[in-house]
Amino acid sequence: MGYKSRPVDDRPHRLILLISLLLAALATGKLSAAGEAQLQQLAEKFQDRAQSERAGAIEFANRAGIPLRRALPNGRTLELQRLVSGMGPIFYVTDN
Repeated sequence: MGYKSRPVDDRPHRLILLISLLLAALATGKLSAAGEAQLQQLAEKFQDRAQSERAGAIEFANRAGIPLRRALPNGRTLELQRLVSGMGPIFYVTDN
């Protein structure tokens, strides 16, 4: 049974970049009050989505009888993050 590679989901990296750029603009005073309000709305939207995805992952793990997080033999940690329609479960793996 071989390992099937899945496409990498780069949305978290794009989100971090976007938020970093907006925070940098805010810190340098180059973001208007309207931009600040939009940034707050965006942050709330992503927070809500992350909480919803996490709840779905917890529900899936409970139904499937699998742990949300586990240590791998090589010392890395595997954690179920969310489920993506058409792809399946998305796991994060740490290097420590």
